[in-house]
Amino acid sequence: MSFLQPFLLWGLALAAIPVIIHLIHQRRFRTVNWGAMYFLRKARQNARGMARLKQWIILAMRTLAILALALAVSRPLAGGWMGQAGAGNLPMAIVLLDRSPSMEHRVGAAGETKREAGLRKIIEACSRFEPSRVVLIDSVTMDPVEVDQPDDLLEIPETAPVDKSANWPAMLQKALEYVESNRPGNCQVWMCSDFRANDWDVENGLWSSIRDEFPNITDNIQLLLIPMTQPAEQNLGIRVESARRIEGPDSAAVQIAVRIWKDNDAPGDIEVPLDVNLNGNVTRSSVTLSGREAVFDDLSVSMDLSRTNGWGWVQIPTDPVPSDNRSFFAYQPFLYSRTLLVNEDGGVSSPLVWMSESAPDGNTRNSVQVVTPQSFTETDLSGISLILWLAPLPEGPQAGLVTRYLENRGQMVFFPPRQDDGGSYRGFSWGPQIDAASSNDELVVEQWKTDTDLLAHARDGTALPVGELVIRRYRTLDGAMDQTVTLARLSSGAPLVAKLPWEQGQVYFCATRPEPAWSSFSSNGVVLYVMVQRALAAGLLERQGQTMRVAGELELMEAARWSRLAGDDTAPSTLNGAVAGVYEQSSGKFVAINRGEDEDASPVVAMENIKSLMDGLPLQILGTGEEDAEAGVVQEIWRVFLLAMIAALLFEAWFSLPSSDRLQARPSKGNP
Repeated sequence: MSFLQPFLLWGLALAAIPVIIHLIHQRRFRTVNWGAMYFLRKARQNARGMARLKQWIILAMRTLAILALALAVSRPLAGGWMGQAGAGNLPMAIVLLDRSPSMEHRVGAAGETKREAGLRKIIEACSRFEPSRVVLIDSVTMDPVEVDQPDDLLEIPETAPVDKSANWPAMLQKALEYVESNRPGNCQVWMCSDFRANDWDVENGLWSSIRDEFPNITDNIQLLLIPMTQPAEQNLGIRVESARRIEGPDSAAVQIAVRIWKDNDAPGDIEVPLDVNLNGNVTRSSVTLSGREAVFDDLSVSMDLSRTNGWGWVQIPTDPVPSDNRSFFAYQPFLYSRTLLVNEDGGVSSPLVWMSESAPDGNTRNSVQVVTPQSFTETDLSGISLILWLAPLPEGPQAGLVTRYLENRGQMVFFPPRQDDGGSYRGFSWGPQIDAASSNDELVVEQWKTDTDLLAHARDGTALPVGELVIRRYRTLDGAMDQTVTLARLSSGAPLVAKLPWEQGQVYFCATRPEPAWSSFSSNGVVLYVMVQRALAAGLLERQGQTMRVAGELELMEAARWSRLAGDDTAPSTLNGAVAGVYEQSSGKFVAINRGEDEDASPVVAMENIKSLMDGLPLQILGTGEEDAEAGVVQEIWRVFLLAMIAALLFEAWFSLPSSDRLQARPSKGNP
């Protein structure tokens, strides 16, 4: 048994008051031997034992009443049958449901998914606690939905599987806001999760906000977490990496690159059958998987020469994890793009020129245009996917043109000028030039962001050689640095690469130039090449419109108007943006939506980290397996002690009544 208000247990000391009063009352009388009372004492000697027992029972009842009151106000918690018996009516139960693809792993002999098994446990628990209201908050819409009966949770469309990742801090925040608005008094919040790192987002600032705001909620809230961390065995997964149309003199085809992996280390090669659907026509082939993962980029399917865009999917046989057995794609014809290099000396010898000439997607012909800052205002920016700025920061008409470009989802990288210029853009300016005094003082990169953005690890986990860069000269970046995200930091503590989040486009600042006198960016060109190619890829996607999107990154209302060509036919159109498939826009363009890459191989957050995230919250982590989920649920049982106090007082009052012989009527004076 535990207590919500343990400091009130000091009230148990008050139970000594009746005993103290009894002892004091005993000392008020002095025994005096009186001969005339000898025979009276003999007459009542047989009744003395019963009277003393009665006094002790009365004293015990008074003491028990005070003990029960002290325990009741301390708000005791208990589980099992005692918790259910003493909990009373439960006004509300809130169910937080993770509908992400990883919850579709099939576990157990019954072949249920983690989502279904977790819902079943919650339904069984709710049927015993009988909450007056059951409210569902799912990981897609996050809109509270009230259901009539707990059994309805398995039937309503709001609990069906989707391909969008969950956001647990936002879901829990929404649940607490709902409790604060409705004030149920007593509420259970049921959570079922497989603890995927991309879903829990331990670095999210909402966690600290939840921990800070929770003590302000006066309602009794119990957070009940059911872990569903059983691993999937013998799983094969597939993902389309790219799909592009290739054209010969008399024929055309779609070249598809797929990544296939397995979740075990079983030795030997595996023959993997593939079903490929191209524009509604299905063909079968196979590939041989050697090792744990491989990319097959030579999968080619012939098509009509007259067709320039289309769609399809690639599928492997069904296994215990059906959510990663199919991946969708859409393709479009070759497009043309440009990278604009604004160079203060107008030269074309910069390594940025050849680094920008190749398009990252292989589906676009890219060219590089070099202009001076003076001619920038006369440049047509239509078709520009990336601007590389090696000049003083734009001001005046230049700044206005840059802002309009960024508002149209442009991508831009600023490099420092050679000379101090005193210019500024959006409140940011380049500081003084800092030179290393000698070769022994050359600066290196000590920290950089490896999980996302320009300097992230390669897809196969290979790290970029950022730590091998040598910086000989750089400029500091002045401005509201708390608004930027530092992607790389020098050993001096100054940022080398910083990102300024923008509502539409992306803005990056690189504190050094790709020249030998400034850095080894040009001689060690891998890092700079990857940075340029990733920025260019983002610009291409924004300019051309993405043909392959991630579930959940689109507004649901935007995708609801699209027509579904492939995917889950049972999903409502309002969830198009969260369900994997191929969709056709009103313009005739095709868009493929797939689950996020994090859903393929996201690690599981350790239980200790989960407890740390919810430190100070009334969290109960329940068992898994075949045991009842509600067996470990603790409930407030103050009602039991309150009833015990009332019973003790009634019992004490009944024992304090005069005996029946003293209540008999006395004879009148006229009787003999």
